[in-house]
Amino acid sequence: MEDKRRFWTKEELDFLKNNYKTMFYKDIGKKLNKRSICIKDKVSRMGLRKQLMWSKEDVEFLKNNYLTMSYKDISKKLNKKVVWINDKVSRSRALGNKAFIKDKRYNHSLTPGEEKQS
Repeated sequence: MEDKRRFWTKEELDFLKNNYKTMFYKDIGKKLNKRSICIKDKVSRMGLRKQLMWSKEDVEFLKNNYLTMSYKDISKKLNKKVVWINDKVSRSRALGNKAFIKDKRYNHSLTPGEEKQS
């Protein structure tokens, strides 16, 4: 992977600016031959913010499927991390969103494999 002393080229910086919001750091790292921690650090040092965007369609899909599909399957469908799915459902419940009130018959929690996909 990356040599610790190798500087970022203009092309790499442009690629990072254009893709950090939509790609996982590990995927950017593979493309640029850098470790994901280096990508995360550079994004932070550049003052860029990676805010997770949820489209109306994504939220609707989540509302309709979070009780019947695993978070892992939902994450694949929406191209979002499992932890993001869990956070969205948890925050929606905490805010009292009736669409996300947990069915008492259903007890979804992250499995150890799902937790590691963050």
